[in-house]
Amino acid sequence: MRYRPTSVLPLFLLVLLSLLPCAAAIDLERGKIDGAHFTIAQDNSIKWNRSVLLIAHGYRPESAPLVADLFPEQAAYSTLLAEGWIVAKTSYRRNGIIVADAIEDLANLRSHIVDQKGRPRRVLIEGDSMGGTIATHLMEQEGSNYHGAIAIG
Repeated sequence: MRYRPTSVLPLFLLVLLSLLPCAAAIDLERGKIDGAHFTIAQDNSIKWNRSVLLIAHGYRPESAPLVADLFPEQAAYSTLLAEGWIVAKTSYRRNGIIVADAIEDLANLRSHIVDQKGRPRRVLIEGDSMGGTIATHLMEQEGSNYHGAIAIG
Protein backbone atom coordinates (compact mmCIF):
# COMPACT_ATOMS: atom_id res chain seq x y z
CA MET A 1 0.00 0.00 0.00
CA ARG A 2 1.28 3.38 -0.93
CA TYR A 3 1.56 6.17 1.74
CA ARG A 4 -0.64 9.19 1.04
CA PRO A 5 0.14 12.21 3.26
CA THR A 6 -3.12 13.95 2.37
CA SER A 7 -5.15 11.25 4.14
CA VAL A 8 -3.41 12.00 7.45
CA LEU A 9 -3.80 15.77 7.27
CA PRO A 10 -7.55 15.99 8.06
CA LEU A 11 -7.13 13.74 11.10
CA PHE A 12 -4.16 15.81 12.31
CA LEU A 13 -6.18 19.03 11.92
CA LEU A 14 -9.09 17.58 13.89
CA VAL A 15 -6.80 16.58 16.74
CA LEU A 16 -5.12 19.98 16.69
CA LEU A 17 -8.43 21.86 16.75
CA SER A 18 -9.69 19.75 19.63
CA LEU A 19 -6.73 20.92 21.72
CA LEU A 20 -7.49 24.63 21.25
CA PRO A 21 -9.43 26.29 24.08
CA CYS A 22 -13.08 27.00 23.37
CA ALA A 23 -14.08 30.63 23.07
CA ALA A 24 -15.70 31.88 26.25
CA ALA A 25 -19.35 32.88 26.16
CA ILE A 26 -18.66 36.56 26.87
CA ASP A 27 -21.82 38.63 26.91
CA LEU A 28 -21.35 42.33 26.18
CA GLU A 29 -24.15 44.58 27.33
CA ARG A 30 -24.01 48.09 25.88
CA GLY A 31 -26.15 51.08 26.67
CA LYS A 32 -26.35 54.67 27.92
CA ILE A 33 -26.99 56.19 31.33
CA ASP A 34 -27.46 59.98 31.49
CA GLY A 35 -25.53 60.41 28.23
CA ALA A 36 -22.62 58.16 29.24
CA HIS A 37 -22.09 55.04 27.14
CA PHE A 38 -21.26 51.83 28.97
CA THR A 39 -20.12 48.29 28.21
CA ILE A 40 -20.48 45.42 30.68
CA ALA A 41 -18.70 42.11 30.04
CA GLN A 42 -19.58 38.82 31.73
CA ASP A 43 -18.79 35.18 30.96
CA ASN A 44 -22.23 33.56 30.92
CA SER A 45 -20.80 30.05 31.05
CA ILE A 46 -19.53 30.72 34.59
CA LYS A 47 -21.54 31.58 37.69
CA TRP A 48 -21.04 35.21 38.73
CA ASN A 49 -18.74 35.32 41.77
CA ARG A 50 -20.40 38.62 42.81
CA SER A 51 -17.25 40.64 42.05
CA VAL A 52 -17.12 43.68 39.76
CA LEU A 53 -14.26 45.63 38.22
CA LEU A 54 -15.18 49.15 37.09
CA ILE A 55 -12.75 50.79 34.70
CA ALA A 56 -12.16 54.55 34.86
CA HIS A 57 -10.47 55.63 31.64
CA GLY A 58 -7.96 58.45 31.41
CA TYR A 59 -8.20 61.87 29.83
CA ARG A 60 -9.74 62.14 26.37
CA PRO A 61 -9.91 65.39 24.37
CA GLU A 62 -13.29 67.11 24.33
CA SER A 63 -13.50 66.52 20.56
CA ALA A 64 -13.09 62.73 20.88
CA PRO A 65 -16.19 60.54 20.51
CA LEU A 66 -17.83 59.09 23.63
CA VAL A 67 -16.89 55.40 23.61
CA ALA A 68 -16.96 52.69 26.28
CA ASP A 69 -14.16 50.75 24.61
CA LEU A 70 -13.85 47.63 26.72
CA PHE A 71 -11.60 44.84 25.38
CA PRO A 72 -12.48 41.65 27.28
CA GLU A 73 -9.82 39.66 25.40
CA GLN A 74 -7.02 41.55 27.19
CA ALA A 75 -5.21 39.19 29.55
CA ALA A 76 -6.15 40.89 32.84
CA TYR A 77 -9.82 41.18 31.91
CA SER A 78 -10.14 37.74 30.34
CA THR A 79 -8.61 36.23 33.49
CA LEU A 80 -11.13 38.02 35.72
CA LEU A 81 -14.01 37.06 33.42
CA ALA A 82 -12.90 33.41 33.51
CA GLU A 83 -13.01 33.61 37.32
CA GLY A 84 -16.62 34.84 37.28
CA TRP A 85 -16.11 38.62 37.54
CA ILE A 86 -18.11 41.30 35.76
CA VAL A 87 -15.90 43.90 34.05
CA ALA A 88 -17.53 47.23 33.14
CA LYS A 89 -16.51 50.55 31.62
CA THR A 90 -18.18 53.90 31.02
CA SER A 91 -17.33 56.59 28.47
CA TYR A 92 -18.40 59.30 30.94
CA ARG A 93 -21.07 61.74 29.74
CA ARG A 94 -18.48 64.04 28.15
CA ASN A 95 -14.75 64.22 27.55
CA GLY A 96 -12.15 66.63 28.90
CA ILE A 97 -11.16 67.14 32.51
CA ILE A 98 -14.40 65.99 34.10
CA VAL A 99 -13.65 64.35 37.44
CA ALA A 100 -17.01 65.12 39.13
CA ASP A 101 -19.07 63.89 36.14
CA ALA A 102 -16.91 60.78 35.84
CA ILE A 103 -17.46 59.92 39.52
CA GLU A 104 -21.21 60.20 39.02
CA ASP A 105 -21.09 58.13 35.80
CA LEU A 106 -19.15 55.32 37.51
CA ALA A 107 -21.58 55.38 40.44
CA ASN A 108 -24.47 55.18 37.95
CA LEU A 109 -22.83 52.21 36.24
CA ARG A 110 -22.40 50.44 39.59
CA SER A 111 -26.09 51.11 40.39
CA HIS A 112 -27.12 49.74 36.99
CA ILE A 113 -25.20 46.52 37.66
CA VAL A 114 -26.83 46.22 41.11
CA ASP A 115 -30.29 46.73 39.54
CA GLN A 116 -29.68 44.21 36.74
CA LYS A 117 -27.54 41.53 38.42
CA GLY A 118 -27.91 41.99 42.18
CA ARG A 119 -25.67 43.37 44.88
CA PRO A 120 -21.99 42.50 44.44
CA ARG A 121 -19.84 41.41 47.37
CA ARG A 122 -16.79 43.20 45.99
CA VAL A 123 -16.39 46.20 43.69
CA LEU A 124 -12.94 47.39 42.61
CA ILE A 125 -12.17 50.44 40.50
CA GLU A 126 -9.21 50.51 38.14
CA GLY A 127 -8.16 53.83 36.66
CA ASP A 128 -5.19 55.00 34.66
CA SER A 129 -3.95 58.58 34.34
CA MET A 130 -6.93 60.86 35.02
CA GLY A 131 -8.88 57.67 35.71
CA GLY A 132 -6.55 57.02 38.65
CA THR A 133 -7.51 60.38 40.09
CA ILE A 134 -11.18 59.58 39.51
CA ALA A 135 -10.83 56.16 41.20
CA THR A 136 -9.12 57.75 44.21
CA HIS A 137 -11.76 60.47 44.59
CA LEU A 138 -14.56 57.92 44.18
CA MET A 139 -13.11 55.82 47.01
CA GLU A 140 -12.83 58.91 49.20
CA GLN A 141 -16.41 60.05 48.50
CA GLU A 142 -18.30 56.76 48.30
CA GLY A 143 -15.94 54.25 49.87
CA SER A 144 -18.77 52.25 51.45
CA ASN A 145 -19.86 51.05 47.98
CA TYR A 146 -16.34 50.11 46.87
CA HIS A 147 -13.74 47.74 48.26
CA GLY A 148 -10.57 48.99 46.61
CA ALA A 149 -9.05 51.11 43.90
CA ILE A 150 -6.11 50.58 41.59
CA ALA A 151 -4.72 53.95 40.45
CA ILE A 152 -2.20 53.66 37.62
CA GLY A 153 -0.04 56.56 36.49
